Amino acid sequence: MDQNTNRTTLKIFGVIMLLFGLVYGIVGSLALAGTLQGILPGHQTQEILVIVLAYGVALLAIVCGILCLKNVATGAMVTGILLALLGLAGVVYNQIALDSFNLFDMLGLLFGVSIAATAMKLRK
Repeated sequence: MDQNTNRTTLKIFGVIMLLFGLVYGIVGSLALAGTLQGILPGHQTQEILVIVLAYGVALLAIVCGILCLKNVATGAMVTGILLALLGLAGVVYNQIALDSFNLFDMLGLLFGVSIAATAMKLRK
């Protein structure tokens, strides 16, 4: 019963991560183009590292979502850990360099940790 619950949880995380990755990529592109203002700190000033981290998180979220939907526990665990690390790097860099906070990177960090923990339980 517990394994079935973890599989369902991983699939729900997969759907969330696919949506998160798509929204983050679209919002990042619009902020980079100058259409949206004040949404993502660093995009308006063309901070290269912020943009690379943002698209890295968005791309990894989409990959993680696909792996979660297919119930590939090992792949979901690895991408969840990578997503958490990239999200942490984005949050820390925005805080130190730009003196701002990026909610999308923080959500990536939290979802990454949650996915990694769920996938670890599923592997046992």
